[in-house]
Amino acid sequence: DQIFRGAQVKTIASPKDLSIVDFLTAAGVVDSKRQAREDVQNNAIEQNGEKVTDISYKLSKKDL
Repeated sequence: DQIFRGAQVKTIASPKDLSIVDFLTAAGVVDSKRQAREDVQNNAIEQNGEKVTDISYKLSKKDL
């Protein structure tokens, strides 16, 4: 069974150097930057299996 059956896929032109807050918002994971900041600060976000706790975290090539 597919986990994301029926899910909409969004394309982000260049996530490199995009903040985790902006990424979560642009990807539709959260509805607002406020919610993205709260989720990061509450240890609710993981990137490649590692908790992201810094709201100024920037995505890089290693995150792609």
